[in-house]
Amino acid sequence: MKQKKFFITGIAGFAGSYLAKFLLEKKFEVSGVDVKEASTWRLNSFIKSINFSQVDLLEQKRLFHILDKTKPDCIFHLAALSHVGESWKNKRKIIETNLIGCVSLLEVLSSLKYQGKVIIISSGECYGLVPEKFQPIKENYPLSPRTPYSLSKYLQEKVARYFFEVEGLNIIIVRP
Repeated sequence: MKQKKFFITGIAGFAGSYLAKFLLEKKFEVSGVDVKEASTWRLNSFIKSINFSQVDLLEQKRLFHILDKTKPDCIFHLAALSHVGESWKNKRKIIETNLIGCVSLLEVLSSLKYQGKVIIISSGECYGLVPEKFQPIKENYPLSPRTPYSLSKYLQEKVARYFFEVEGLNIIIVRP
C-alpha cells in the first residue's frame, strides 16, 4: 500500500510543527514550506525526516515545482499571521499573508489540477462577538468579523469556497 503524503504550509509554526511531528509518528511522508524569515527551531528534532523548503506562498513558480515534485495526498494550509492584536497595526500585511497567500496557493493547486484534499484552517474569530445564549457556537451562526485578522480569515474562506465551487478543488474549511 502506498504511503500517504501530507504537505503543510506554515510547517515551522506552532501548529504546523506539532502536526508534522504527529504525522511522522504515524509513519506518513511529510513535506512543507514556511517563509524564509521563519524560525525553524521547532523542526530541529525531525527536520531530516521531512521535505522542507523556505518559500513564500506568493512565489508561485517555486511553489508549483515543490508541489509538483512532492505530489501530496492532502494539504494542510496553516500559513498565516495569527496575532489578533498585531493585526490592527499592519492591516495590509495580514491581508497579504492570510488572503493573498491562500489565493496564490489555490491558484497553483488549480493549475496542477490537484485532486487531493486541501484543509484550510480559518478561525472562530470569524463569528465576531457571540452572545452567551448562542454559545457554544453552531457552524451556521452568522459570520461577523471584527478585527483585521478575522476579516482576513473570513475573506480566505470566501476565496476557498470559490475554488471549491468553481475550480473544483476538494477543500475543507475548519474554524478552530
